[in-house]
Amino acid sequence: MKNKENEMLISTDENIRKFADGEILGQKDAFSESVQVRLRLSKSAIMYILRNEKEYISNCAITFEYNTSMISACIEKLQRTKPGDWDDPEDLASNLIVAIFQMIYEKAIVTGNWESSYEFPIIDFILGPGISQTELERRQFPLWAFSFQKDLNKSEAKKNLLELQATIARIDALNKEHNMKTKEWKKTIEDWDERLKEYQESLSNMAGQYNFVGLAKAFKELIEKKKRESFLARLYLIAMAVIILLPLAASIYVSYLIWADANAGMDPMKNKLLLGLPVLIPLEIVLIYFFRIILKEQLSLKAQILQLELRYSVCAFIEGYAKFAEGMAKDKLDRFETLIFSGITPDPTAVPSTFDGMEQLAGLIQKFQK
Repeated sequence: MKNKENEMLISTDENIRKFADGEILGQKDAFSESVQVRLRLSKSAIMYILRNEKEYISNCAITFEYNTSMISACIEKLQRTKPGDWDDPEDLASNLIVAIFQMIYEKAIVTGNWESSYEFPIIDFILGPGISQTELERRQFPLWAFSFQKDLNKSEAKKNLLELQATIARIDALNKEHNMKTKEWKKTIEDWDERLKEYQESLSNMAGQYNFVGLAKAFKELIEKKKRESFLARLYLIAMAVIILLPLAASIYVSYLIWADANAGMDPMKNKLLLGLPVLIPLEIVLIYFFRIILKEQLSLKAQILQLELRYSVCAFIEGYAKFAEGMAKDKLDRFETLIFSGITPDPTAVPSTFDGMEQLAGLIQKFQK
């Protein structure tokens, strides 16, 4: 089969190959201008067929094989043609063109690819005034069928063009609709973005409020703790006052009894009472000193509670005040800030520590020893 196909190849024909290479054009003096035009058109078509001959063999094998022999014979006769020969060069050139045209026409019918066939100049030559209708009818070539198919393809091309335009119009409409939808979605996304920003700001405010709530809670717990300490300090203060007053009250009572009855024989008791005064007086001094320490501690706790209550109250409006202060001149709010954020505690002297009290007590004892 492969050998058979090789035998059918147009490139194996020596006459056709040389004709395509331009080596054989016969004696130019023996050919008229019209013959030379047909030979040039035939050469152009044969060169194309040589480049695609396997495609022609697969689509129009019988016509290709028969017309190849006829083309080769025409070329051989044209090569031997001389002035006065029996063979007419005009007729041979026309046979050559028609044989080539038949192969192009059949391949176009089989493949349905008419557009590539229109590219050959030989087609325009045949459909034009190049070969007369009588000459084509004599060769039984259906030129009208090819013309009809060409017009039909033009109408189909026009129809395809209209369909393409309609498709493009639909695509444009879909594109416009898509753009509108895209704008709507973009606007929706922007709206949601604005809402998210509002929610984010609201959550930030809530977080700040919760932070101040936690701070206020801490202040409240400290206030309660300090109030408990203040209550205990008050109890210690009352107890210390009672302890200080008991020896004095007892001494006053005993002195009253002694001096009320001068003849009661209470001289020994008087002596004992007088002897006990040096001990009672330092003891009262020490008790009064510790009473002072407890009193100072009580005052300090009250001052701490007062400041904690102030800061606890400030937590209620500090966030709004911070925002308000951003847009105000700083010097206009200095007095306000001084009034609000300054301490309200009295200015007592430093509270003596336990070691301070012990040092002062030791100093007092040393004075009595001297």
